[in-house]
Amino acid sequence: MATDSLSKNLGTWDMLTMNVKPRLPELPQLDPTVQALDAVIFEGRVLQGIQETHRKQLRETTQRSKDLARRGRDLRNKLVAGLQSAYGVESLELLGYGVQPRLPKRRTRLTKAQKAEKERLEALEKVAADAGLKV
Repeated sequence: MATDSLSKNLGTWDMLTMNVKPRLPELPQLDPTVQALDAVIFEGRVLQGIQETHRKQLRETTQRSKDLARRGRDLRNKLVAGLQSAYGVESLELLGYGVQPRLPKRRTRLTKAQKAEKERLEALEKVAADAGLKV
């Protein structure tokens, strides 16, 4: 994250200025640079504070959004359950409310080839079980 590298840089810069300040009488030409770097460090700390405020607001907003979605989902489910109770879970009337009815599932019939394959597998499993093999 950009903030992590900014934090590292600010820490490094702050340590550098703290180490240079006691030696400024010996190196007066560095005084304007140290002051400018101190100003940059201060501005960076202010910026970090602003970022943290925005992160906090984002976390709160995200939490509110999740809570709102959960409440809406719960209320929607209650409403659908009420409609299903009134009309029946398989009623096509539910389509008028945007709810899919539970349609009965049709039984799929096996073709002759599928029946033969199924019988062959069952016979093999029986033979294996009789022989004491685990299938």
